[in-house]
Amino acid sequence: MRKGERMGRMRKEQTTLMQKILLLIFSFVLTAIILQLGFGKQALLLAQRSRSLGSSSPATGEETYRILTLGESTTAGTGAYTWPAQLETILNNRSNHLRFVVYNEAVGSLNTYYIIQELDKNLQRYDPDMVVTMMGVNDRGYNLIYKQNIFEKLFSGIANLLNLQKSQGDRKNPIFEISHDESEDLEETEKSLIESLKLNESDDGVLIRLGYLYMDQNRLNESKEMFEKALSLDPDHESEYLVTGIIYEQLGDVRKAEEYYMKLNRLYPENERAYVHMAIIAQKKGDDTEAENIYRALLEINPESAEAYTMLGLIYKHRGMINESAGYMKKALSIDKNNIEARHTLDSIENKEAFEDYDITKYHYNLLYDILKRTDIKYVAMQYPSLSVDILRQFFSSEDQKDILFVSNQQNFETALETMDYNDLFSDDFADQGNNFTFKGKFGHATAEGNMLIAENLASEILKELELE
Repeated sequence: MRKGERMGRMRKEQTTLMQKILLLIFSFVLTAIILQLGFGKQALLLAQRSRSLGSSSPATGEETYRILTLGESTTAGTGAYTWPAQLETILNNRSNHLRFVVYNEAVGSLNTYYIIQELDKNLQRYDPDMVVTMMGVNDRGYNLIYKQNIFEKLFSGIANLLNLQKSQGDRKNPIFEISHDESEDLEETEKSLIESLKLNESDDGVLIRLGYLYMDQNRLNESKEMFEKALSLDPDHESEYLVTGIIYEQLGDVRKAEEYYMKLNRLYPENERAYVHMAIIAQKKGDDTEAENIYRALLEINPESAEAYTMLGLIYKHRGMINESAGYMKKALSIDKNNIEARHTLDSIENKEAFEDYDITKYHYNLLYDILKRTDIKYVAMQYPSLSVDILRQFFSSEDQKDILFVSNQQNFETALETMDYNDLFSDDFADQGNNFTFKGKFGHATAEGNMLIAENLASEILKELELE
C-alpha cells in the first residue's frame, strides 16, 4: 500500500472513531434528557404518579386513590367476598376524603416469580398509588428466579445514576411534576426524528434513536424495523444486534432472534451476552448439548463467568448428574458469592429445604420493593393469617423496613378463633399440610368471614398510614 493511501486511511479511521465517540456522548446526553422528560417505563410511571395522585374522579369529583392487590389463590377471585373487594367497600365507607378503587390482579397457583414477571404490566395498566401483596406460599419446589431484562436494567440504572428517586412525601420536586403538555414531548420527539430522516434517510443514528423510542412504547415491530435499517447502513452497532434479537424473541420469532445473536457473536466474539442468548435459544429448542457447548465457549473467553458456571450447573442438574451440578454451582459462588440462583440450587441439592424457599421468596420481595420504590408507589407487605409478620420484616434491611407498611393478620385471627370454629374462617388447611417451611402454619383459603377479617384489619392500617383516621 502506498504511503499516501495509508495516511488517507488513517485519517479516515480517526475521523470515524471521533464520530463514534461524539455519537456515544450525544446518546448519553439524549438519554438523560429523555428520562428527565419522562421517557422510559419507570420515568413515565414516575411522571404519572406525580400527575395522578389525588386526581379527581370524573363521576364524583372526589379524589381517587388506587390500590393494586397481588398474590395467589388466597387473594384471587372476582366475587364480592374476596378480601380485595371487601377492602374497597370498607375503605369507602370509612373515608370522606378519598374515593378508593381496589384492583385485584391475584391469580391462583402463582408463585412470587410470576407475580414479579407481571408487575410492570400491572403497574402500567393501573398506575396504583399503593401495592399490597400477600404472597410466597407457593414458592416451595420452584427453582425460578426472576431477572430484570436488559431494558429494565438499563432504565433503572440510568434513573439511579441521575438520582431520579423521589423522596417520601416530596411531591414538589420539579423533575416529577410533569405537565400534560410536557408529557406530549414523546410525540414531538418522534415527529422531529422522522423529519430528520426525511432530510437524510441514511442517518443510522436517528434510526437507532427512533428504534429505542418505539421500543420504550412497546411498538416492537416498528422498533426492530428501525434497528434493522440502521444495521444495514452501518453494521458497526454492537448493542443493536443484541436488542434486535431480544425484540424478535419478544415477538415469538426465535429463528430470527437466533440469527441476530449469531451475527453478534461472529462480529463481536467477546460479547458475552451473545453466548448467553444463543444458549438460551438452544435450551428452548430442547438442545441442552448445544447449550452446554455454548456456555463452555463463553468460559474460554471469560473463565470467570459465574453465569456460565451457573447455567452449566442447571443443565447437569436437569440430567440428574447431581455431583457435577454441585461442582459448577460451587465454582459460580466462588466467583460471585451473591449469585442467588447458584446458591439456592446448591442448597436444594444438599437438601437445605427451609433455606431454599426462604431465599427465593426473600429475593422476589426485595425486587418488588425496589421496583415500587423507584416509581414512588407505597408498598404494603401483608402476612398470611396466623403467621408472624416478623417473617416478612426479616426479608428486608432495617432501612427498607422503615419505608414499608407491614400488616399482620396474626392477632386478629387468634382473637377470632377464641370464639369461632376454624371452619368459620377457613375452607381448608392447605398451608398446614404443605411443605413450604417459610409460610407453614394453621391457615388456608379464607371464607367470606375470614376475608372480612383480613379486609377490616388492612383497611384500618391503610387509613392510619394515610392519616385518615
